[in-house]
Formats: sequence, C-alpha cells, structure tokens
Amino acid sequence: MLSDQLAAQIGNWHFTLPVSFGKIDALFSSDDIFARYSANWQAFSTPPKALENPPKSTRGLSGWRLQKIKAYVESKLEDRISTQAMADLVGLSAGYFLAAFKNAVGLTPQAYIMQQRLMRAKQLLATEPYLAINEIAFSCGFTDQAHLNNRFKAAFGVSPGIWRRSCKHANDQHQPAHTFKTGRI
Repeated sequence: MLSDQLAAQIGNWHFTLPVSFGKIDALFSSDDIFARYSANWQAFSTPPKALENPPKSTRGLSGWRLQKIKAYVESKLEDRISTQAMADLVGLSAGYFLAAFKNAVGLTPQAYIMQQRLMRAKQLLATEPYLAINEIAFSCGFTDQAHLNNRFKAAFGVSPGIWRRSCKHANDQHQPAHTFKTGRI
C-alpha cells in the first residue's frame, strides 16, 4: 500500500503536466486548463495535516518477552506454532500480543515464524548437502516439499533446488583444485 506522501508525489508527476485535449483546446487556452486541473489536483493530493505524522503506538513487547518469544519460535520451528501459544507464553492476551509483537518486530507473529522457517531452510540447504529437500521442509515446519518450494520461491525468487545448486557451485569454486594427502609414502 502506498503512503499518502508517495501517492501525492506520483500524482504530481502524472497529473500536473499539460495534457492536450484536442478540439477542447480551442475552447480554453491550455494555460487555463492546466491551472484549473493543477490547482484541483494539488488540493486533492496534499494530505491533511493530521495524517502527515500519525501518532506512533506506545504498545510493544518488553525485551525479555521478545527474547522469550524468539527463543520459543527457534526451538519449535518444526512444530505448529499458534499466536495464542506465544501470547500465553508471555502472559498476554492474543489480541494485545498480536499488536505488541507487530509493533516491536514489524511483522505479524505468523509472518515472523515463516521468515524464520525460510531462513533455517536456506541455511540447511547451503550446509547440509545430503539432506533431501523434503526432509529439510519437514524439519523447518513446512507441511511438505511443495509448501517449502512455493514459499521459498516467493521469498527468494528461486526454488530450493536451484538455491542449493548455487551454494554448492559457490563452495566448489572456493575449494582448491588439487588436494594432497599428507602422510607416509
């Protein structure tokens, strides 16, 4: 969603330029039309003063609660994690916890969990070449390999298999071409 200021700037770029109206230009001078529509758009596109600096919410999670939630999520990624369970863990109602978590982290609890699952999958794909992708999916809390594939591709733009191959290729380039065994001959 565009912010009001960005929308106003985009509007100014597109609607304050003189536009040819063909035969209508004969009825009005182009300067008259430009001035009329430009002034109307300027008034419309300028956000009201009350919306320019909306008050920031003072609700948030204390540091210990946030650390407890992050540790809980990290330890339970392979399981189903509900917002209610996280709220209960820190002694808050689900509604208050949801708003406080989003204010503190910038993501909803479920979006944060998905982000952590994807980061763990990314790390496992890069460091565990012998784990099958479906095993990685299950160990990160995805329902199946297709679920991991869809979410991974949406987040990173490539499938987990392509990511793994690119990591392997990058690692191969950093390995010495010839390795020698040391020892007695």
